[in-house]
Amino acid sequence: MRPRSPPHGRDQGGREGWSSPPDLHSVPSGCAFRARCPMASDVCAAERPVLVEAGPGRLSACHHWKELTDD
Repeated sequence: MRPRSPPHGRDQGGREGWSSPPDLHSVPSGCAFRARCPMASDVCAAERPVLVEAGPGRLSACHHWKELTDD
C-alpha cells in the first residue's frame, strides 16, 4: 500500500499545497487539513478523523485514506 504523493509548495494560482501546516491557533472543525486537501468532503468538515491502522506499520487519520492507496 503506497499513498499518493501530495502536492507541495504553491500551485500556479499562488495557493499553498499540503506542505504548510494548519494554524494551530485556530484549528478548523473536523479535519484540520480539510481547507487545503483536494479530497475534502462534507464528512471532513463535520467529523475529526480517528487514527486507524491503514496497513502493516501504517497509521492514517483521514476519512479518505482507502481512496488514497494504490492497493
